[in-house]
Amino acid sequence: MSQHLDRAQLLMEQRRLPEAEKELAQALQENPESGSVFRLLALCKIMGQNYPAALAPAQKALALDPDDPSNHYILAVVYFYNNQSEQAKSLIRSGLNLNPYMPNMFELAGEIAMHE
Repeated sequence: MSQHLDRAQLLMEQRRLPEAEKELAQALQENPESGSVFRLLALCKIMGQNYPAALAPAQKALALDPDDPSNHYILAVVYFYNNQSEQAKSLIRSGLNLNPYMPNMFELAGEIAMHE
C-alpha cells in the first residue's frame, strides 16, 4: 500500500476529509487504475455527505474491479443517498452474489426497505 493511501486512511479516521482527499489524489497519481483508491475516495465523499460527488469515483472503482463486492457496496450506498434505491438494490444483489457473507450489504438492504 502506498504512503499516501495509508495517510489518507488515517486522516479519514480523524475525519480530516479535505486532507484525506488530497492524499487520495496523490495515491491516484501513483496508481490511476486502483479500484481501492477510487473506493476510498468515494467513501471520503460519503463521509463528508457529498453524495453527488461520490458517484463518479464509486462507479470508477466498480469498473476497475467488478469482482470486489466492496465496490458494489460503496456504489450501492451512493445510489441510496442519491435517492436511487432500485440501482442500490441491484448492486446489493450483485455484491451478495460475489460474497453472500457481507453484513453491511444486509444492513443497507434493511435501510432501503425502511425508507420505501
